Amino acid sequence: MDLRFLEDITENSDLALIQVLREIVAKDDFYTLNAIKKKLVEAVGEPRESRTKEGVSIDYDAPRWLNNDWIGGALKRLGSKQKRKRANIKEYRLTPSAVESTALRLVGGDTSLLSKTGATGATGIKALPA
Repeated sequence: MDLRFLEDITENSDLALIQVLREIVAKDDFYTLNAIKKKLVEAVGEPRESRTKEGVSIDYDAPRWLNNDWIGGALKRLGSKQKRKRANIKEYRLTPSAVESTALRLVGGDTSLLSKTGATGATGIKALPA
């Protein structure tokens, strides 16, 4: 696999994670990997319709790489240092200021890459220029 291609995949996945963290991290607190994963699956997963008794609902198929291990590694790679495990559930301490500074560092200060609107779909993530 081409190294440049692998870097692009990692950077775009990290951008998706940062965008989700910017949406859910409202205060200095511990956030579960499952809560982060659920929002990330909605952001990058493929939507599919499910028929239920109540009608049609939209579920999302997660990419194969998107699991708790990848999210934990990405949080570590992006600088999150405090974590804990309670009742077999992993939680990471995140703050809005830390998420914002990581986001700015990741995009090199170009806040237009982190805009919430645009022609990029629900996540608001724009692809990095080649």
